[in-house]
Amino acid sequence: MKYAEVLLPQKISEDFETLTYSIPEEITAQSGQSVKVLLRNKPHIGIIINIHEEKPKFKTFSIKEILEEKPLLKEL
Repeated sequence: MKYAEVLLPQKISEDFETLTYSIPEEITAQSGQSVKVLLRNKPHIGIIINIHEEKPKFKTFSIKEILEEKPLLKEL
């Protein structure tokens, strides 16, 4: 399973700049793409900053949708 660090436009907390979401097998994700994720059961748009395979020690939610196939940012 792959995981994505997603940057959201609103500040999450003092301790975290990104949130970790799992990437479903049917989604091909790249750093820099905009995605739809749920935060507190509401849809939000964010940007994938990093992709990794290290399973977090906490429960993750899945990315719901890739909004732009072409990455919006380069060299993350």
